[in-house]
Amino acid sequence: MTNTATPLDDLFAVRSLAVVHNDLMRVMADLRAQDSPHREEARNLFKENQKAKTDVDAAEALLQQIRNLGQPAPTNLTLPAQDPQAVAPSADRVEVEPTPPVQQSAPVEPLQDLPDTPVPDPLPSEPAVEDEASLDEPSDIPEEAQQEDADAAEAGAEDTPDEDPGEDEPAQPEAAQAPTPPLPAATIEWPDGTLGEGLFSQLAATLGPGESLGLVLARSKGKAQLLVTVQPVPLTGEPDATAVPLQINGTPATLDTELVGHMTAFRAARAVARETTDYLAQIKAASEQAKKAADDARKKASKPATSATPAAAKRPASDGSLKLEVAPADAMIVLTDSAGKTHPVKHGKDAQLPVGEYTVIVEADGYARHEEKITIRSNYQTKKGVVLLKASADRLL
Repeated sequence: MTNTATPLDDLFAVRSLAVVHNDLMRVMADLRAQDSPHREEARNLFKENQKAKTDVDAAEALLQQIRNLGQPAPTNLTLPAQDPQAVAPSADRVEVEPTPPVQQSAPVEPLQDLPDTPVPDPLPSEPAVEDEASLDEPSDIPEEAQQEDADAAEAGAEDTPDEDPGEDEPAQPEAAQAPTPPLPAATIEWPDGTLGEGLFSQLAATLGPGESLGLVLARSKGKAQLLVTVQPVPLTGEPDATAVPLQINGTPATLDTELVGHMTAFRAARAVARETTDYLAQIKAASEQAKKAADDARKKASKPATSATPAAAKRPASDGSLKLEVAPADAMIVLTDSAGKTHPVKHGKDAQLPVGEYTVIVEADGYARHEEKITIRSNYQTKKGVVLLKASADRLL
């Protein structure tokens, strides 16, 4: 006989921290899409449960607390106490009236676990609209889940003057390695009393400060439908590729109830598209800088030894140098040797250093922290390119 029972290890398998964090992001996205009144409570739970950043059990407990928001409390049924004398054995026959049945409220359906599927990207047919509102919600939870992406995009070190062909060269960052940020919340604020219940008030509720759009209505031939075209005006510095129009086809009654909802999603998707375009432009610029530095190093290595600069000829045999290219260029760079001593180093500048092992740390606001070991060798110029990845945790809420 074949044993078809599920192993106990599978029934009680412990989920990883990254899986729990993905569930947290999906639950928060659902609250945001439903405009749930419990969203503020969920934000407060994030702030109070900082342990959920690194502890799986704490993250699971936080996920369950958020899922339980708005659920009715379980009903406690208490049967009336009976008189012991009324039910005790007796020689006389006593008729006891039956206790009326207790009315029980409808059972609370258990919340089904969401499947471990990623949140879909915006469809090409619905380009995104800019979101001017700042994201002030807690966003540190899923940093561990995105750490592998950060390791894949690090630029490699290259030793240039006399190294053998085929040794390490700066890695070229790839646009595909950039994490896809989730849709931000489209929070638009208007002064009290300025918005009403009509069409213009609903359209105004989708516009942030400085934003504008054109609205074109066209009635279809042979159908009782309207084709609505929403053409956003590009913001200052925004590429035309992210200011494409939104088109919706439907009856006037349908558009009365669905147009504003489509425009809200359109605006949020456009904001993500513009931010992603800007981020990829930064990565491309950093990649071009690293490639140029590698080409310059190869040209320098191919020159005869007699063409060395006087500064290189006078350099002590015990010294080496380091040239660090970072993106963004204003990132903070900290370089320490094996004894813990800090050495000054700047972006794009050649720094003279004694031979030995060093630790370089590159940090910038809104980006993932980068740390690695570097070896400085005698009479070698070590070139290093570092491209920081944006911290995707900023888009959790």
